[in-house]
Amino acid sequence: MAERIQPNQDVERTRQEALERELLQDVAEFVQHNVVAAQEGKKCVDPRRPVEGDNHGMLATAAADMGDVQAFWALNLLNGWGLTPEECFDRVFAAQQQSGVPFTMHTDEDTGIRGSARQPGEKAIGCGAIELATNPDVVSGYMNPASGPVAYADGVIRIIDHAAEQFTRGAYMKVEVLQGPHQETLVVENVGTRASIRQTDLIGVPRAFFLRDKVREQQESPKLGARIGFNAEEQAGFDWLRNAQTAATLENLAYGLPIVRVNADEPELSPVFLGRVQ
Repeated sequence: MAERIQPNQDVERTRQEALERELLQDVAEFVQHNVVAAQEGKKCVDPRRPVEGDNHGMLATAAADMGDVQAFWALNLLNGWGLTPEECFDRVFAAQQQSGVPFTMHTDEDTGIRGSARQPGEKAIGCGAIELATNPDVVSGYMNPASGPVAYADGVIRIIDHAAEQFTRGAYMKVEVLQGPHQETLVVENVGTRASIRQTDLIGVPRAFFLRDKVREQQESPKLGARIGFNAEEQAGFDWLRNAQTAATLENLAYGLPIVRVNADEPELSPVFLGRVQ
């Protein structure tokens, strides 16, 4: 006799489908009430800000502008350009400054990053995306392993220290504060280009979801690359590394969480369940 599907399998499938519908309904309702116009500048995908303030509508991308530095450092190692970590930061910073908005990075009380100039108890520049890039166990997800994981990780720590020094000297930077443990329950991928989504609702309650403005990220990257001076091959390599680093960050911070795609330009459209972070 053919093997029959156990009744409890059908029950579990039905339960999961009901949970997905409930999740999509909740996301749709939140998005419809919390759409904001897109604005210049970047912020991290991380929602753990005590006050979001004027960050509403900024491009949500892993590690904000520091994520671009991480990708450029990895590209430098891969291509053997011989730039120092500090020079990589300076190149990206100079290119970003042409946009006319502050270079954004942040401190995070939940990370364990400590650069050479940092004392115990001091806040670290960075977030999980940067801390993970200094972790020997997972750093290979942030660069081409052939480039040397140790060299990459050590370089990221030097970048952190250099960025902190530049901020202290008054460089045009914005440092956000991320607080508290991670409590995110999903990842929201926005494919809109004219609008984004608040990560804090209208009554000031933080919503526990990672947000990525994916299409805007894809549109802005070539602009940054042109200011740095990338050719087509270098731009493609930079974009690949940036995406790989975002995927590695979500894999380590959001493994197993549902991913929902929305279009903030047209919030009346139904969200789409894409699966779970793997």
